[in-house]
Amino acid sequence: MQGDRLGRSGGDPSHSNAGVVALGSWDATTKEVFDKIVAAGTLAVLAPVFVCCWIYAKVTGPSKAPVTTVPRLGLGGEAFDLLNFSAPADQRKDRPLVKYGLIHLPELLNVLRGDMSLVGPRPRPVRPALSERPIEVRLRPGMTGLWMLTPRTELTPQDIHSLDRTYVESWSLFRDIRILILTAGAVRYGWKTT
Repeated sequence: MQGDRLGRSGGDPSHSNAGVVALGSWDATTKEVFDKIVAAGTLAVLAPVFVCCWIYAKVTGPSKAPVTTVPRLGLGGEAFDLLNFSAPADQRKDRPLVKYGLIHLPELLNVLRGDMSLVGPRPRPVRPALSERPIEVRLRPGMTGLWMLTPRTELTPQDIHSLDRTYVESWSLFRDIRILILTAGAVRYGWKTT
């Protein structure tokens, strides 16, 4: 229901005129259970691919660590470490980890840990500029989302926030599944949105 997904912020001057967007408790629980089941199943199925990517990242990455961490804002403004495979020194898009989005596979571990969702708002830097926070989205950041399926060169920070708000206010499990299918198609034919 949209009625319990939208509230108003207060207190913090940087958000004094901003909307606060959140899922209702039932929707949030449904989404979290779905996320963890799908993430666990995907990791189980792709375990051989995950291991191969881990070895590839260790051999070709700029450091000996096959997985890198980047601080991002999570639910409730708490910071978490976003996991990615180390990008190869040559980051051309024809590199398999980059071309097919495999560099993001470790984010499934973030989903299992409760840091992220499969689908959700774009992960934000820990210290985003105030001008880039016109609304507050009380939802775990996603591995993919409406922001991922639109060419990023055409999106402003305000556009991304608008997409986040639209996503939450019209959320449904069916829509999450549809976004995941569209993302899988983009990955299948080479990542076009990065």
